[in-house]
Amino acid sequence: MKLAKTLVAAALALLFAFARAEEGEKAGPPAWMRRAKEHDMLARFVGNWTFTTRHFAVPGQEPITSSGTSAGALVLNGNYLRFEIRGAVGGAEWVGVWHLGYDTLDKQFVGIWMDDHSPVPSVSRGEEKDGILTLEGDGVDPATGTKRRGRTRLRCDGADRFHLVTEEITAGGASCTLAEIEYRRSS
Repeated sequence: MKLAKTLVAAALALLFAFARAEEGEKAGPPAWMRRAKEHDMLARFVGNWTFTTRHFAVPGQEPITSSGTSAGALVLNGNYLRFEIRGAVGGAEWVGVWHLGYDTLDKQFVGIWMDDHSPVPSVSRGEEKDGILTLEGDGVDPATGTKRRGRTRLRCDGADRFHLVTEEITAGGASCTLAEIEYRRSS
């Protein structure tokens, strides 16, 4: 009798577990695991691009210009954009990768910049407002090797062009432009 009660209880528990699992399959993943409408913005940058950069290395002097190519692809089930950039500044070639996604828990875009000249990534967070994506975070000052606060502003100019500006944010809150980059779709 005791064995029969135990078997009935186990069978009921098993049926309950199957019913809950079936309900979960119908409901899909929880909201925080689903892509948000903000993820649609990432698709704008898929494809091949050429760019021209104006680097403002020394305040008051003419900017250094450079150019290069980049390629954007959605990765990890469309949750992130992987944007690989290849260029040269002052004759030195470099490669950088920017991963951009949208954090559905914090309701912010998240960018991680890495390049072949530094083992220290730059991580930034922000939001899109009035067609401009603004991210702020900490990076490295290449001249001193110390952390510095930075801002990136990204504005789309139609389907085949976008403009990116990077700025340093000083301790007093003022900002100065480090680079302006114009991207044009090449395919």
